[in-house]
Amino acid sequence: MNRSRWHLAVPVLFALLSACDSPATIQPVASISIAPAEPVLMLGDTLRMAAIPRDGAGNMNGGHAVTWSSSAPGIVSVSSAGLLTAQGWGTATIAAAAGGQSVTVPVTVRRRPPVVTGLTISPGEANVGTADAPVEFAITAQAEGGMASISLQLESVRPGAFNHQWQACSTGPVPAMGTSRAGTWKCAIQLPRSSVGGDWRVKSLGATDSAGTRTIYSDAQLAATGMNPVLKVQSPNEDVTPPVATALSVQPATVNLATGAKVVEFTFTTTDAASGMWRGSVGISPPGTGVGWGCGGGPLEGEGVATGTFKCSIPVPANAAAGKWTITLEVLDMTRNLRQYRSEQLQAAGLVHEITVTN
Repeated sequence: MNRSRWHLAVPVLFALLSACDSPATIQPVASISIAPAEPVLMLGDTLRMAAIPRDGAGNMNGGHAVTWSSSAPGIVSVSSAGLLTAQGWGTATIAAAAGGQSVTVPVTVRRRPPVVTGLTISPGEANVGTADAPVEFAITAQAEGGMASISLQLESVRPGAFNHQWQACSTGPVPAMGTSRAGTWKCAIQLPRSSVGGDWRVKSLGATDSAGTRTIYSDAQLAATGMNPVLKVQSPNEDVTPPVATALSVQPATVNLATGAKVVEFTFTTTDAASGMWRGSVGISPPGTGVGWGCGGGPLEGEGVATGTFKCSIPVPANAAAGKWTITLEVLDMTRNLRQYRSEQLQAAGLVHEITVTN
């Protein structure tokens, strides 16, 4: 190449290089997409948010810096790169802005569910041959916002031709040791005399924190975490027979609603010679498929009596349906053997089985 041609080529080459290095035209931002849309975090969690500016055609629109902000940094803080950190319980609004446009999303910070870390049953074996056996449960647990209550249900797991037997206990918010956020709670059960023998298991253990968040453990889950949910029971005189109702009276037997609502009082007597009486309840149902009412409670003489008298009242509203209302009865003994009387079974036993409602 001669000298003159070289001098002509150099400016052209620089022009071409300059054209290749020039940035593409940055389009205005029409919208911003953000993800996730409504994140939920636990205290201390972090989460990376993604915000993408888009042009009017919905295409990704690079070249615009995204700025982040939080309406409540004490609940959820956000870094310049969109990293969320859960600082406290509650809800905050996170905003992403770019090119004069912005988008917001709600972020909720929840308490972590309560966690049970230990369960001890003392004693590990109980004998209910001649008397009730006290059993104490110590539950070690944690709750970020403080514990409200812990409850458990102990059930017999032995198969057989008897009613389902169970017992339950619960605690308040104050632990026996530690604090409401991390402590040991205790509750006790009097396992009734003549309960069925064999293995009893903590079939359900629930921990509820002050915000109402509840964690429920089954016996299998407790065992899987190394806890022993089993109580061994010795019982040479097992009670597997439910109570028997011997008397039932109703006052009044005919209910006239012409002058307004009326109250019907029920009195019934039941017997259980083995473990004694625990609870009884009465229900009344209108003709057809209408909604019924009920009442119940413990025996007037106290729990565990061989023969108990129960009284309770049911208000019948003024607009209740006229006709023959059927009566049902349920009675349970201390070992939770249950006998249910339908209306026809009450009639067969020679007991009152219905009331008459007029209006």
